Amino acid sequence: MKFNNLYKKDLYIGLEMTRRCNMSCFYCHVRRQPHRETEMTVDEWISIITPILKYLQGYNVSMHFAGGEPFLYKGTIPLMKFLNKWNVNTSVVSNGLEVPHEIFSEPMFKDESQFCFNISLDGAKQGHETSRLNFDKVSHNFEKLIGSKIIPVVRTTAHKKNLLLIEELFCYVNDAGKRFQQKISIDVQPVGGSPHLVINDFEGFRLNLDEYLSVAWDIHLKVLKKYPYVKSRWRFLDEMIFSFFPESRKMISEKGAIFGCAGGFSFEIHANGDVARCEMDNPIGNLRYHHKDKDIEKLFQRLEKLNSPLKRCILCKYRWSCGMCRLSPVMHGYTSGFDYTNCVSLMRDVEKWHLDHRTAIILSEYLLPEEKNAKQ
Repeated sequence: MKFNNLYKKDLYIGLEMTRRCNMSCFYCHVRRQPHRETEMTVDEWISIITPILKYLQGYNVSMHFAGGEPFLYKGTIPLMKFLNKWNVNTSVVSNGLEVPHEIFSEPMFKDESQFCFNISLDGAKQGHETSRLNFDKVSHNFEKLIGSKIIPVVRTTAHKKNLLLIEELFCYVNDAGKRFQQKISIDVQPVGGSPHLVINDFEGFRLNLDEYLSVAWDIHLKVLKKYPYVKSRWRFLDEMIFSFFPESRKMISEKGAIFGCAGGFSFEIHANGDVARCEMDNPIGNLRYHHKDKDIEKLFQRLEKLNSPLKRCILCKYRWSCGMCRLSPVMHGYTSGFDYTNCVSLMRDVEKWHLDHRTAIILSEYLLPEEKNAKQ
């Protein structure tokens, strides 16, 4: 093992292809921070990634393509094909406006064990277009993906303007899943501000914890009864549902909780070669012109040192359900949307909200045996 603190052999690397985008979502922090340097070429990306993959032989490496809109960068597909030859698992998050034809036709993109397509839909037509563009075109590509045997994950950002319209999205996705006989995940997270930038008019979209979780629970329960072709996953809902089960705690090791993100060791490479610990962190170095073996080794040594656990996180009872990001979950988890400045107080209120609403009626599906006996 090359890393003293790495608790498992999974490593996640984010690849920011570009900061250009063909949408202008009000809550996006990426498009407001253009790089002063030019984007790297495909050859430059390969010259960086190749020594990293050689250094990480023996580890399970996944790479996630993002932006901006990654498909505005013409080298995204060639780079995905390059990684496929290395048997690297890949995923992409796209707004779905422009999807290259290779995605629909190439066999490598139809293998769920090797590739995942995340598509951004913030609602059905009315809800989506409160913050994003052209639902009709995006939904066409969404259904084309399913018809091409690619099962996308729907990623949704909830805010004041679309929160009460999100059930329409679940209905739409369920209908699509029924037509294609596929169960489709919808991941929802609350809108949040950038830790580094002021977003104009953000206050008009900010959610409070109660309204967000109330709608989350309402839709979650409706999914159980009405939408069998949808898997509902809400930030700050799923973590707390399963946190009540002793067996779920065993799924995340103590070392994992202490070290960091449940996804494993991770970092981001930006379009200009900058390296950061996550998409919202400041760069800690640049690989564009410095990617020899010794440079790669120094990078990982520095990443491991920076990702060493903080004492307060080791002691925090919420460490495993909040993700315990080095920037603190308040920033990385977009939880600034709830107007909290402290991750412990946030998670305490999240837990209290769920406990207060944990009744036999709304949680009959999830009650532990001893709770059922007590209520009988």
